[in-house]
Amino acid sequence: MFGKRMVLVGAVVLVGALVGAALESNATKPPSAPRGAALEAHGLIWRVVGARTTHRIVNQYVPATARGIYVILDVRTTNATQHVVSLEGDQLKLDLGQSVYPVDATAVAALELAGHRTLPHTDLGPKVTSTGWIAFDVVPTATRSRAQLCIDQRHNPAAGAPACLSTPSLATQHPAT
Repeated sequence: MFGKRMVLVGAVVLVGALVGAALESNATKPPSAPRGAALEAHGLIWRVVGARTTHRIVNQYVPATARGIYVILDVRTTNATQHVVSLEGDQLKLDLGQSVYPVDATAVAALELAGHRTLPHTDLGPKVTSTGWIAFDVVPTATRSRAQLCIDQRHNPAAGAPACLSTPSLATQHPAT
């Protein structure tokens, strides 16, 4: 009887240590929402509703060709506050595991010229939702990694690290022109 209690106590201590170690290792990672979920960051609710890749964005004016491959995310953003919130392109990054990529302004401009709605880089009024595409130029092998859209929370110093939202799998598709 005493031996069984010792084994049970030992097992509880071991499980507690493993759970504690897992919680500690996750404490240093940016907060992440599950795929298809919404994420709130400084008053904005973000959702990635689609993802695709292409090497070239064609339009009749200034086509764009990626140095690697473009990852294009269809993003929906809702201002959940009672005041105007600014959307800034430099607050968004694409995290592909070992590398983080900024929004590619050339690709976004090419998408706009091709007639696609892009996520505006302006103010978003109270309780307003905006949907649009954003694009990142990444190395082709990076698209095999788990993709996350990360929102810089520099406007909220208490939040610390960027908040990240998992994206749908990166299917090779070409945007319509």
